[in-house]
Formats: sequence, C-alpha cells, structure tokens
Amino acid sequence: MKTCRIMPSDAERARARLEAALGGYRVDFLPAHPKVERALFPSLVGLYWDLTGPLTALPPTQEVFATHLYSLAGIADPAGVRARAYKAWAALVRQHHFELVLRAHFPLVLRAELLDLEGLDFVVIESGCAYGLALSVKTGPAHDWAAVKRQRHPVPPGLPVRELYLDLDDCLSLPTSPKPLALHRPEQVQEVEAWIAAVQAERRAALLAEANGRPR
Repeated sequence: MKTCRIMPSDAERARARLEAALGGYRVDFLPAHPKVERALFPSLVGLYWDLTGPLTALPPTQEVFATHLYSLAGIADPAGVRARAYKAWAALVRQHHFELVLRAHFPLVLRAELLDLEGLDFVVIESGCAYGLALSVKTGPAHDWAAVKRQRHPVPPGLPVRELYLDLDDCLSLPTSPKPLALHRPEQVQEVEAWIAAVQAERRAALLAEANGRPR
C-alpha cells in the first residue's frame, strides 16, 4: 500500500512538471491482439511504479515499459504485448497524473496493487471515512470492461465507489505524437469533492433519521 506524503504545493509542482515532460514523449496506440488481451500478465501497476520510482518522478517511455513487460510476460507475440503495453501505459500515466491532483486536495490518498486487483485505483480517506475511486475512459468498451471488473470484484460492503470518467471530447489533451495523450482534467477533482460531500450528507441524514426513529 503506497501512502507517501507530499505537501499540496509539491503535488501541484510535480503535476505541472509531469504534464510538461509528457509533452515530449512519443505516444502511440496499436491494434489489439485478442488472445494477448485475454492473457494473464504480471502486475502492470507494479511494473509501472518499479520503473517510475517515487510519485514525483517521471514515468518510463511507452517503449521502455513495453520492453520490460515483454521480458516478464512470457508471451511469444511481441506485437500483441506491445499493443497491450502501450494501452496500459496510457492508463497508468493517467492514474499517476490524477493521483497528483488528488494529493493536492486530500491529505491521505491510498494506492496499491491489491486495490487495482479489486477494480479500484485509489482510496481517499476524508474525515475518517474511506471513498473508492476508479478511473476510466468514457467509451463503450471502457464501460463494458468496468462492468466486467465490478462483477468479478464486487464493491466491499460499506465502501462508496465513484467511477470517474475521462471524456475524450472534454479532457486535458497533451500534444504528443503520433497520437495525443488524454488525461483527466484537474478540475474533475471538484466532482470527487462534491461526491464525497453528498455521501457524507446522506450518512448524516440516515443517522438523524435512525436517531429520530428510536423509542424514547
């Protein structure tokens, strides 16, 4: 479980540095190989952070990530593994970027490989309560895959979870080449804050209703 503490101002600076650096990366996406897409891989989250280091560091390039994944995967389809790696790299960079956004607004943000296996990207702790976040791209296949993950890993009882979607028509698009890199807009943290506030209000209302319904 990763719980490194950084100051909000440091998180903001790290995010700005990440956005500036990523603009110089080569980013591409390749046709998927269905058999490789369904294959079991080593932890992609673990590999990404092994290659990146601390949260404030810069990620590996797509090609470096793909090369390391191929060396670990044991799948004799280099093109298929590269396509899978390129797609995973973009998703992991989006998570990296939005984690810095979250850490500029919340004092405790948890990230772990185990959370990823449960279909969650982060758990935010606010006022002593936990809130799960799952990031995704707002496309049909992404919605379908999110539903599959939720069937495989039902939400733990009592844990509110928010699916935070990236709208490709309204996102932070970096001018990478040959393909642009889409990131969640930092302003989407306001969606998270509003959602947490709504959950807290629902809980207070439920407690009040329960208290008022008790016999005196």
